Amino acid sequence: VTTDGLLLEAALGMPTAVESSLQAVSLPKIYRLLLAGRHEADAAAIANLRAPLVHSRGGKEYHSDGATVRHDRCFRNETLATEYTLIDCDGVDREERRAAIRNKQHQPTAARSRKTGKLVKPYVPFDGWLTEVEITISQGRHHQIRRLCKRAGLQLRHLKRIAFGPIELGTMLPGDVRPLRLEEKIELYGACLPQRGVKDARLRRSQAMEVSRSRRRQGPDADIGVV
Repeated sequence: VTTDGLLLEAALGMPTAVESSLQAVSLPKIYRLLLAGRHEADAAAIANLRAPLVHSRGGKEYHSDGATVRHDRCFRNETLATEYTLIDCDGVDREERRAAIRNKQHQPTAARSRKTGKLVKPYVPFDGWLTEVEITISQGRHHQIRRLCKRAGLQLRHLKRIAFGPIELGTMLPGDVRPLRLEEKIELYGACLPQRGVKDARLRRSQAMEVSRSRRRQGPDADIGVV
């Protein structure tokens, strides 16, 4: 996306790789989540996503902020509730995997109850209900979201990052790469580095490039003195 090492390190939240005077900050990342079940905007589980998180790894405790949550909708889709693993598949792969899922379930479209003898529908998780929310986090990535959902007792069916700081990802899929426009680079600099640090970084880079060009023009013997 960019070959500017200073910008890349700051954008990825690596302040140790950037001069301390620049005071790089982590960029907010926006994700769209698909959750199993029906969870209204005022549900306790949704509110739990906003609380700070403490988790342990390697015998150490790590503290991180909660998420900013925007509730989109609750809706019912029995097919999607059962075949949510097919969301990112293309057409051909989707049909092959769908057949494998249905064969694994070994369930016909309807079956008879042993007690009553009446036709009953096959099992659908949470009766087909799903919830879409949009969350923003500044610390961590996918693992952070999974930890928040696990703590809240929410079953995460699918997540997709839709923005990285001021950069909107649109229809890009995981692994896709595109060049940044000049305006996007300026916005990214402004979001992850203080304005003074941006100017200083650009000045130092310009000076370094000018020194390099000057040495190339002078040739390999430029630093050898004449006796």
